Amino acid sequence: VDTNMLPEIKMLLKRKLGYKAKNADYLDRNEIFQEWIIKNYAPPKICIGYDTCSWVVFEIWENKSFLILALSIAILQYKLALAKEYNSDAAFIQIQTKDDGPSYAIYAKELELADLILCGSAFVRDSCLSVGTDPAKLVVLPYGADLNKFSNKAGQPQNLAKIKIAFVGAVNYRKGADVVLKAWQSILKDYPQAELHFYGNVQMEVPTNLERVFYHGFINQDSLVNELKTAQISIL
Repeated sequence: VDTNMLPEIKMLLKRKLGYKAKNADYLDRNEIFQEWIIKNYAPPKICIGYDTCSWVVFEIWENKSFLILALSIAILQYKLALAKEYNSDAAFIQIQTKDDGPSYAIYAKELELADLILCGSAFVRDSCLSVGTDPAKLVVLPYGADLNKFSNKAGQPQNLAKIKIAFVGAVNYRKGADVVLKAWQSILKDYPQAELHFYGNVQMEVPTNLERVFYHGFINQDSLVNELKTAQISIL
C-alpha cells in the first residue's frame, strides 16, 4: 500500500469535497485520503508512506505492517536547526518558516512510527538526526541518474574563461540559489566570460544587476538534457 495520492485521485477527492475543497489544504486532503485507505484496505505486509502523507495510516497500522517512510526532502524542522547554527536573521527565519508550523508534529509522528526511513541524501538523513531520530532506522538511498544521458562528451572548453555553469532546481533559499548569486561577482573577476544559467522556477527575489546570469524557468527534461550537454559545471 502506497500513501501517496495520484493526481487523478486528488482531483476525485476535490470533487467529492465540493465547496470544502476550497478551504482544505494539502494536509486535510492527505488525512482524508489516508482514512479512505484504512477503510478499504487491511494492513498489508509493507506500507510505503511519504512525508506528510502517512501519519494517520502509520498510527492505525503500527505493529501490523512494516512501515517505510520515504523522505524526498529534509524535514522542515531542520530549517530552524540550520538557522540557529548559522545565526540567521530573525526576519529571514520568519519568512522561510511561516507556513511550516502545522507540519512539525506530523513529521515527528511519522519519524517515530516508521520502522525504516529512506533518505534521498545525507542532508535529509542529518535533518532526521537533528530531532533525535534513531540512526538505526535511517538509510540513505540516493536518487538514480543516467550518467550517459547527463554528461558533456565534448569535454572542457579550450578557453576556461568561457565556462557555462548550470543550476537545476527551484531558484530559492532551500536550494542555495542565494549563495550562488552572492558568489557570482567574485567568480566573474577570474572568469569574466563565464555564464550562470538557472533552470527552474524563480521563487525568491533575485538581483537584476548581475552580468551574465540567465533565468530559463522550468523546462522539460529533454530540453534540460540538451542544455546540460553544453555546460561544463553543474552546481547544486
